Amino acid sequence: MTKFEKTAIIAELISDDFEMTGEAMPLQTDAVEFNKRSLAELDDVLDEIIERNPKWMARLEQIIEAGK
Repeated sequence: MTKFEKTAIIAELISDDFEMTGEAMPLQTDAVEFNKRSLAELDDVLDEIIERNPKWMARLEQIIEAGK
């Protein structure tokens, strides 16, 4: 079984004059719709797994509590 550990993440600071490149993704792109659909599908799969095996729900709750 995998053991999860909390670790500190140290973000690298950038200067105020750092030039950001690229374009913002508009909200009406295929990628946004795909992500919405894939998250909904993931939710359905998780619900199905939990219905088949209630131990998964207990394990999921443990993982969520450990992440707090």
